[in-house]
Amino acid sequence: MLFFWLIAGAIALPFLTGCSCPWKGADLSVAQSNSWIQNGMAAARAGRHHQAEESLKQAIAVRPVDPVLREHLADSYVQQGKLQLAIEQLTYAVGQSENDAELLVKLGSLYLENGQWIPAAQFATLALETDRELPQAWALRAETKLVKGQLSDALADYQRALSHRSDYPEVQLKVAEVQQSLGRPLRAFSTVEKLLNQTSIEQQSESALLLAGRLLLEISQPAQAIEKLQIAAARENASADCFVQLSNAQLAFGQPSQARLTLVNAQNLHPDSALIASRLNDLQENIQSVASLGPPNGDLTR
Repeated sequence: MLFFWLIAGAIALPFLTGCSCPWKGADLSVAQSNSWIQNGMAAARAGRHHQAEESLKQAIAVRPVDPVLREHLADSYVQQGKLQLAIEQLTYAVGQSENDAELLVKLGSLYLENGQWIPAAQFATLALETDRELPQAWALRAETKLVKGQLSDALADYQRALSHRSDYPEVQLKVAEVQQSLGRPLRAFSTVEKLLNQTSIEQQSESALLLAGRLLLEISQPAQAIEKLQIAAARENASADCFVQLSNAQLAFGQPSQARLTLVNAQNLHPDSALIASRLNDLQENIQSVASLGPPNGDLTR
């Protein structure tokens, strides 16, 4: 009975003495943490990731067991290249979210990005034990198998991912790349062509267009390869590799002068590209060598 009255007295004391209520302070802390969260998310959207980090740390000091805050802080660390710190925060988030499958995949992906494929594989397995139909988990397991050089097993896992999500561009592209590595260029081209046909020309990714171009060259279709690569090269942000591959296709189609012109124009867009400079030098030497021999049948410099 005495214990009851001691507890009751402790609860009533702030009200009887006019002291500030402890719950009022808690409410203020929650309000302040909400403000820090808003500031942190706004900073992250604006690309101010260090500011986002500091605001989210303040919020976590008040709400240390909130997995969403831990995940957001991990994201800010990733944007700053602090992968190990991001892994630590996501590890907290996973523990606080009762092994959420998507968080497990996200954590495994960070391990893989950090060059640690063994824990990445372990988290992929844990995610699949939680949700066998999660396509990201199959894709992550495939990635870890690629690191080990297990191409056929990786392909099987990528295909399992696609069986649960048919519209998965990153995985479709990986499937085509693995098929090419396994010596199946026709099947690989069929896969990447299906991917390209899913979107408008404007939305087709450069990586998919470049892979299609390489595959068309591999199956001796340089004219079609040029068509695909020209789509990518016409874009404002076309990479140096895009122009080099277009030049290779033009050379394979018997157009060395056009191949050279492609690289000269590309050098204006990418003046610091060692890849373009090296390829242009090789091509010029090749053209000069052929010219010194004279054209055999027809004009080789058309």
